[in-house]
Amino acid sequence: MSERKPYPSDLSDEQWSLIEPVITAWKDRHRSVSGHQGAYDMREIVNAILYQGRTGCQWAYLPHDLPQKSATYYYFAAWRDDGTDQVIQRDLWRPTEVLAAFQQVGFNPSLSKVAALWGGKPVTVRLDDLDLMCAALDCTVADLLQAEPVTDAQAAQDSGQLAVGAEGREPGPARPIPRTRHGGGPSSLPPS
Repeated sequence: MSERKPYPSDLSDEQWSLIEPVITAWKDRHRSVSGHQGAYDMREIVNAILYQGRTGCQWAYLPHDLPQKSATYYYFAAWRDDGTDQVIQRDLWRPTEVLAAFQQVGFNPSLSKVAALWGGKPVTVRLDDLDLMCAALDCTVADLLQAEPVTDAQAAQDSGQLAVGAEGREPGPARPIPRTRHGGGPSSLPPS
């Protein structure tokens, strides 16, 4: 395809470098039965999806210099259905953009806290702030929370500790177990 004039919605080279590995991995997992690699460059497919999302045009009205509707919508629907679109969207955001989105809904954390959150490091936030984060990111609280690894729950069971009310129950999801002080007694409640 010949070089075309870029649209404002097109990916920058930097943005493409962030999501190209995701697209390549997806293509490797979804090889064509016939071995056909596709007629369009994947960056152009993403550009067409971004154009449609930005302008709101009907799929059939995509400009002629972008990949046709059938190819573009195929990838859009496949990525939407398997969650790849969410991975792509997450990889395109920067901590400064996330901070700006948070500030628009009234949540004002430090940039270092946002960078830590975005980098996957555990971050402590108030429950009220969690609701604001969800409003800014258009997600649910469950999307942001990460369950503790099963190994921690199994370690507690191996040590003989059981959660209150767990006696006589079949093993199921892990339940919180209170920490004990160095002296062996239960920890005290935090001040109110």
